[in-house]
Amino acid sequence: MPNEKPIICLDTGEIVKNYKAYLKTKHWKGIRLKYKGSKCLFCDSKRIQVHHLTYKNIGNETGRDLVPLCRKHHKKIHNIKKSGRRYRIKDSYVEFVENQWVIVKVYPTMFRKKKGSKKKKR
Repeated sequence: MPNEKPIICLDTGEIVKNYKAYLKTKHWKGIRLKYKGSKCLFCDSKRIQVHHLTYKNIGNETGRDLVPLCRKHHKKIHNIKKSGRRYRIKDSYVEFVENQWVIVKVYPTMFRKKKGSKKKKR
């Protein structure tokens, strides 16, 4: 997993051997509770999982380190990391760059055609 050295949870004082054990800590359960009622970043589902954008601050995460994702999009995000691709849905896309997740909002004006431009025939 992402971090195989001991993980120290600063707020609870818990020390665990690995990421799998970290997911069972009071610290992580508290974080998950904070996200209760949140919606998936991509589809607005309220059945969410909390995803780490980076593992740099594990045990002392900030709001910028985590995002709520539904199970479907959480799985897709992890597949992107493996494949090196970008994933886009609705008005956002996400990609794994320089060992961390990057989420970018895309606005419709970025893809509008210029007046007078014609669609090419194939």
